[in-house]
Amino acid sequence: MKTIGYYTSPKLAEAVIQTIRQAFDSDLEWLDNSYPLVQTGNIDGETFPMVYDGGDNIDLRPDDSVDSYCFFEFAGGAIGNDDDPAVYTFNVVFWCNLDQVNSSTEDYTWNMIGDVLRILKPFAYDISFTTNDVFSEYNFELERQQLMKKYTGFKIMFTVYGDNFMCDFG
Repeated sequence: MKTIGYYTSPKLAEAVIQTIRQAFDSDLEWLDNSYPLVQTGNIDGETFPMVYDGGDNIDLRPDDSVDSYCFFEFAGGAIGNDDDPAVYTFNVVFWCNLDQVNSSTEDYTWNMIGDVLRILKPFAYDISFTTNDVFSEYNFELERQQLMKKYTGFKIMFTVYGDNFMCDFG
């Protein structure tokens, strides 16, 4: 999968996501690629996560071209009045090949979830997570072998506050 850099002047939800991506990229040694907010791609009625990068649509369905990656889904937001902050709700979806991210024979999924929660917890709230049906927003089918271990996926849902205009979070 092609990688995507950071935006030069992100606004609103993208500003929040970019800050989180930078923390993930610097602190999660096992994460190969992080992607910004996705759109829903559609080819012949099959929907899948897709991100646009300056002329290219990057398909983010799992494959073996990358060991681990994550992307963000926008679940909702509200801009506050006067001194009230903006509120954003996101999902972040992770997909990993366990054989590639950890040499242990153990299931490393819960360690990875803990790593992500450690980064999110200082500034996010209403955090929840699941390891079931992490691509529930899309109707594409995973190949059979991608539904079993050595592969793993998890989705973390969370809310953050942001500035109403520049939308830095804090």
